[in-house]
Amino acid sequence: MDYSSSGKMLVSVKKQRRSIVLTPALIASANNPMCDAAQNSIVRNNLRRQTLSRMFEAVDSGLLTSDVKRGFLEFASTTDLSYVTGARQLKTLCGHAVQVPAFSGEGAQQLPPSTVGSVCPVHSLLMAESSSFFDALIKYSRNSNLQLPYGECGFLKQEINEILNAMINGEDAIAVREDNCVDLYQAADYLLYQDLRVKTLDYIKEQCTRNLSLALDIWAFSEVYYLPELNGLAFDQIIRSFPRAIQESLWPQLEFDMVHRLLSHPGINCSSELAVLDAALRWLDVDWPKRSAHGESLLSCVRLGLMNTRELGVLMQHEMLSRFPSLLALLKSFPNVPPNLLDVYRRNSDNLAFASTPREPHEAVMLFGGWCQEFGPRAACQVFNPRANTWTMWSPNASRPSNDIGQVERRVYSGCLVVNDVLHLIGGFDGERALNTVSCYNLKTQAGWYEGSCMIYKRYYVCCASIGSQMFAIGGHSGETQDRCGGRLDSVEKTSVDDNSWLPVSSMRTVRSDAGAAALNGRIYVAGGFNGQQYHDTAEVYDPATDQWSFISRMNFCRGGVSLVAMGNTLYAIGGNDGQSRLAVVEAYQHESEGWVFSGRLRRQKSNLSTAVLEGGIMVMGGWSDQPTVGILSTVEKFNPTADGATEQLADLSYAASATSACTIAGRELIKRYLGNQLLRASNPWHVAASPAAAGEAAAPEEINSEPEGSTDTHFIQSSQDADLLS
Repeated sequence: MDYSSSGKMLVSVKKQRRSIVLTPALIASANNPMCDAAQNSIVRNNLRRQTLSRMFEAVDSGLLTSDVKRGFLEFASTTDLSYVTGARQLKTLCGHAVQVPAFSGEGAQQLPPSTVGSVCPVHSLLMAESSSFFDALIKYSRNSNLQLPYGECGFLKQEINEILNAMINGEDAIAVREDNCVDLYQAADYLLYQDLRVKTLDYIKEQCTRNLSLALDIWAFSEVYYLPELNGLAFDQIIRSFPRAIQESLWPQLEFDMVHRLLSHPGINCSSELAVLDAALRWLDVDWPKRSAHGESLLSCVRLGLMNTRELGVLMQHEMLSRFPSLLALLKSFPNVPPNLLDVYRRNSDNLAFASTPREPHEAVMLFGGWCQEFGPRAACQVFNPRANTWTMWSPNASRPSNDIGQVERRVYSGCLVVNDVLHLIGGFDGERALNTVSCYNLKTQAGWYEGSCMIYKRYYVCCASIGSQMFAIGGHSGETQDRCGGRLDSVEKTSVDDNSWLPVSSMRTVRSDAGAAALNGRIYVAGGFNGQQYHDTAEVYDPATDQWSFISRMNFCRGGVSLVAMGNTLYAIGGNDGQSRLAVVEAYQHESEGWVFSGRLRRQKSNLSTAVLEGGIMVMGGWSDQPTVGILSTVEKFNPTADGATEQLADLSYAASATSACTIAGRELIKRYLGNQLLRASNPWHVAASPAAAGEAAAPEEINSEPEGSTDTHFIQSSQDADLLS
């Protein structure tokens, strides 16, 4: 607020059908009570009693900014207000300071020397403004010397100096550190000091993300003292980073009930149950004589039904498993498990389905639209669950009344970006015309699809990337065929989630449709594409700071219909068409000095595919192939750059499609909204799935996911005898 601005009325506060005018002089005085000239200005203006009384009503009503309010209260406490109506009440509120015993410590040097080890006079209105606890205490206390319960609340004794300093000088005056963050949070929570509570909570959340040892420590501490907010925050971070958390030195020091509760939790973020086995054995091995009684319970947290033959072999060969003959016998007799051995799981698990129910994923992939051999552009969304290795189909005719993610329009060759939990489908082709529209869907509110601002140009075969809240639409085809490039574009435009329009930026150095784009280290990279006459092996980079495009090293292959993916500090060019055939080779770009290098091969040659980064790998979905036969693909594979470019076969799409668009969504609770009963579906020997009719679902063919080819080599097959046994 500009306190020096001219004008009669800065704030009008309506109260009891009357209003007051806060003049610039009054607000300047309130903001700076130490300014004698400003105070004299108020005296010279001879403010009426009623006006000043209304000023206090404005303060109480919360219509002033915190700085103006704080300044006015300071001014009021140092000014003779005896002529004001209701002066006795005003004196009670702002005419004295409340004395709180202060303690020496790290925060003491930030207070006046006279307060250290004695009492700290803090203005009562400043305390009441900051803390609802003090607000109530001051109103109903006749004593100006407040005694806090230091004996019962040690965190108050440790942090009161910094708390008082924050009340005097604002929250920015307090230093939140790893060694005091929990005590400050408890003090702020106890004193109902909301601004400081939020500040410390944000700090703790950020630190727990980086420091899993701190997360474990806070989780254990909040189990002893009832701090549900801290408990949930730390626990969520532990299950999100489970494989790393169990390597911390604090892990074996946790109590059994905490370890058991964690290992049983469905939200553990691990791609293999071997991580759960490792966590249990590390905890048991620290003090085997005392902890051996808990061994059977902890090992029963390992969901055997989710383990493949290799993982089960690792489990059976583990030295410590020999100490549990009942579990070892269960594994050796698998899948023909005698009833008496199943009692091991019955008494340690709520039900046998626990042993086979997939864990809840923290990441999932959404795939939109696609060109189908029979239907052309498809109006549908598919969601991949990496824990169950299944696809959930959402389409306009799907029986999912609680979710309208499937109401997406027909769209192919479009871009797909998720920014601030809002999904954007950019441009594309609907089977009849090129599109400049942007369809948006808020993943959290689930309020349905809505139209965002339209692009300047129609674009399909478009590639897109985002940096922060900015989104870029790059190249593509306008649908016009009369210009020199047959409708293909070199233009680029951008928008922000906070803007309502697209703006042009510098054009690429080359006309490109069917290119790939990705953002890395604050810059946009584009590779490959087609200009109407030839396929490109060139690549270029855009720097938003200079609004300039520059060429980088050429790829080893020409690639149209290529996907460019950024993962870690590396770019990967996947698939594409070199003008003669589709490509299976993957090449990577990390440094200009190294250029593009071979990184691996896909299982099939393909172009016009979709990719998404998922759990340390790159999912490659659908596309068009000419090997061994020409056609649209339903196959899905996961490319792992860290494993010498190896690929893993995943469940097929619900329908074969090329020219799709895909994105990764994150957040366990968010993802559960879009997976439906796929959280309970997996190919495993322990789980007996209910029929669609029993589950109350329509058995539409497009919503039934078949087992991926080759899955019998990965999972055990349950006999009918075992099915009867488990039911």
